[in-house]
Amino acid sequence: RANDSDGYGSWASVRRLNLTAVVSMTMLTNFIQFGAISLLQSNDTTDDSPPPFKIQNDGNSFVNVNVSATDIWQTVRNPSQYYRFKIDNVTGEEKAFNASKSLVAWTNVFNSTSNSTIAIGDLNFTGASDSAEIDVLVQVPSAEPPGNRTSIMTFMTALAE
Repeated sequence: RANDSDGYGSWASVRRLNLTAVVSMTMLTNFIQFGAISLLQSNDTTDDSPPPFKIQNDGNSFVNVNVSATDIWQTVRNPSQYYRFKIDNVTGEEKAFNASKSLVAWTNVFNSTSNSTIAIGDLNFTGASDSAEIDVLVQVPSAEPPGNRTSIMTFMTALAE
């Protein structure tokens, strides 16, 4: 119902407006290969060698991202100090996520999505600031036998509320 200072008009018909939140992510970097590492030695992605995971919010809403992974070591199970991650800014996209709601310090990797917590809080969706890095650190345990190791890291995204 409108008013033009001379009086009120008639009531408008009821209208509905539905807004749909779209949760859509892209892994800009989806594979990390550390190469050979000796017993008790470590390597991480903070120096971009190898590059860290990069995730981009392609939806239209703020999202939270959980991180978990399968065990990487034969002698030590997740979570442990030998397999860790932390969230970092993508250069030029600072403040793309809420740092106080994100795991920005080295954190032991959880072994299942049911045990994980929010790793990236309130990841933005606007083009200039919609990405985050997930740095990974691995350290070979003292009793680990030689050989190749693999782990599948899972990123689960949900609408931030």
